[in-house]
Amino acid sequence: MLQFLKRLYKSFFFGAAISSHAQDRQVVEIETGIEVIRILNFQSNFVEPRNIEIFLPKNFGSDTAIEYNILFWQDGQNLFDANVAYNANPLEMHKAIDRLNIENLIVIGIWNTDKRYREYLPEKIYNNLSKTQRVQLKLEYSGKPISDDYLKFIVDELNPFIKNQYLQNIQIASIGIGGCSMGALISLYAVLEYPNMFDFAICMSTHWPLSVLRNNPEVHKSTIKYIQHSLGKNNCKFYFDYGTENLDAWYEGYQIQVDTLLSSKANVSFQTIKFNGDSHSELDWRKRLEMPLKFMLGK
Repeated sequence: MLQFLKRLYKSFFFGAAISSHAQDRQVVEIETGIEVIRILNFQSNFVEPRNIEIFLPKNFGSDTAIEYNILFWQDGQNLFDANVAYNANPLEMHKAIDRLNIENLIVIGIWNTDKRYREYLPEKIYNNLSKTQRVQLKLEYSGKPISDDYLKFIVDELNPFIKNQYLQNIQIASIGIGGCSMGALISLYAVLEYPNMFDFAICMSTHWPLSVLRNNPEVHKSTIKYIQHSLGKNNCKFYFDYGTENLDAWYEGYQIQVDTLLSSKANVSFQTIKFNGDSHSELDWRKRLEMPLKFMLGK
């Protein structure tokens, strides 16, 4: 990948293939011989600036016949680098990829901001809630959701930038999106809102209650209604999982309802796994990260 990075920097600084969203970037060595590209303060017309992590496979671009899978991931600072990850506990996505011997996966980590909850709370689900439920969430998260703008940022700004800067003359097999907790919820929403772009979603410990203060089963009715009305005819694929401790202890009943709904759709394939004893934490998500990669990429 080193030669590819050298070519990239040469084209970037001397004006070739420059996007209208030209950004400062740096190469970060997360382990010996393992690097990610970090785009600094990526500018957007829809949401606040944020950093972006880009992980490219070994020997990326050396064989034009290879078809690559692209995975956008929420809370991107938690993917690779302990220096920036929450509690210094990254998911270590690169290690899971290496253990599975995956050679054609590009990972785009989207850092969160202080508006994380508002960006990750699906607007159309929120809009179907009762007035009382909406007011409670608005107070809890200091404002209404802005997730539709967040998805516009990914689809209309970040994705074209990535394609222009890194994926010219590259064949793409599939595009997926994933995350944990609220990051899982917005990933599900992305596939349903943009079925022509996203082929799959990885949803780890999906935070179905929407609130972190209240576990109100009535809220989930809005989610089920939204999923029911939003599943189109496109083939799509979902991975879900959940643990049994702390926040994850809330999820099983909600997940069963979602599984029952998805089971009735011929164009949907999905897998749901329960992990007894696992909690709502990066350390437990790290332990089981290979499972969704296997399911989605057929490893």
